[in-house]
Amino acid sequence: MQPVHEQREGERDLDERDQSRLWSAITVAGRGLVRPAGVPVRIRRSDAGESAVLRRGLDPVVVTGLPSEVVLLLFGRDQVRGLAFDGPEERVRRLRKADLGF
Repeated sequence: MQPVHEQREGERDLDERDQSRLWSAITVAGRGLVRPAGVPVRIRRSDAGESAVLRRGLDPVVVTGLPSEVVLLLFGRDQVRGLAFDGPEERVRRLRKADLGF
């Protein structure tokens, strides 16, 4: 059984198909986008429970949220909604401060 995701106020209004398309793209493109952070990164969908490794390594930063918000983060946008960051504090800080994107 997959977790049910309820839309919260202020979330971007994309349907499940659009979120899935973004997820497919970011699981590939995200590998290059997180490189500047220099830390292991795993992303996890909050609406479907899927996860993907963007950069291998021990004790990764795990970013959990909707694919649309993960995409915005990985393209360097500071203002993202509903993302959770888990992992070693220093690595989370490095990911959040990195010059991500193109």
